[in-house]
Amino acid sequence: MEKLVKVAGHPRLYKRGNIYYHRAAIPRDIADTYGKAEETRSLRTKDHADAVRRVRIAASEADQSFDIHRTWVQSMSKSFVTELSPEQLATIKQVYFRHLLEEDEETRVIGFEDFENVDEGYVLAEPMQYDPRPTFEEHNDLVEGMLSLDRSDYARGKPGVL
Repeated sequence: MEKLVKVAGHPRLYKRGNIYYHRAAIPRDIADTYGKAEETRSLRTKDHADAVRRVRIAASEADQSFDIHRTWVQSMSKSFVTELSPEQLATIKQVYFRHLLEEDEETRVIGFEDFENVDEGYVLAEPMQYDPRPTFEEHNDLVEGMLSLDRSDYARGKPGVL
C-alpha cells in the first residue's frame, strides 16, 4: 500500500497515488479516549483544486467531531450527587408539602367524587340532580362500608371488587 504524502494547499491535505486525502492528528487533550491516533478520509478526487475545496470541509467536520468527543469526555468526568445536603432536603420537603396542600385545596374546591360527564358538555336526556357532596369523613365511612361488604362477599365465594 502506498504511503500518504503531504501536498501543498492545506495543512491536512495528503495524496496517495492519484487520490487526495484529509488527514488530521487527534488533539492531545482527547487522544487517550478517542480510540485512534489520527483521522484519515478519502476526498474522492484526483483534481488538486477540488481537493483543496473538499479538504476544508473535511477539516471542519473532523474538528466538529473532536469538539463533540471533547464535550462527551467532559460530561463523563463530572461528579454526580450521591447525597443531598440538609438544605436541599428541606427545600424538597417544602416543595412536596406545598404540592400536597395545593392538591388538597383543589380537591376541597371541586369535590372528591367524580361524577362522569357532568362538566364535559354532554346534553343529558333528563336533568340529573345530585345530592350534596358528603364530607371526607362521610365518604370514608361509605368506602369502608363498601369494602366490608366486598370482604363479606369474597369470604362467601361471591366475586366482588377485591
